[in-house]
Amino acid sequence: MELPQSFKDLYRFTFQFGLDAEQGQRSLQRSIAIALWRLVFTLDTPPLLEHWLDFLSENPCGVRGISRDTWNMFLNFTQSIGQDLSNYSEDEAWPSLFDSFVEWETERQRREQNTRVHTPA
Repeated sequence: MELPQSFKDLYRFTFQFGLDAEQGQRSLQRSIAIALWRLVFTLDTPPLLEHWLDFLSENPCGVRGISRDTWNMFLNFTQSIGQDLSNYSEDEAWPSLFDSFVEWETERQRREQNTRVHTPA
């Protein structure tokens, strides 16, 4: 589903809004980015959002800040990559943080699937 241009503009503005301009910040603090993603996706939440935010909260790869590029590409990511991540390719020009997320999420889904298979009904 193609998002309206007004939402894309709001989404891009939100990154700038979250920066501390007086401190000359160029990336969002992780906690601020998480809060802003929750805010900006209040009405139309992408299926992967909660898993993405869990990944950032657990911080398995030492994420400290979210760059403008990562922020902007996340919107494209939510529109082009399915919830099962089957159409994700590391060969595409995604930020490396997305590679780490896909690895983390694939492992989480595998563990969840194994739990379901091995749990007696």
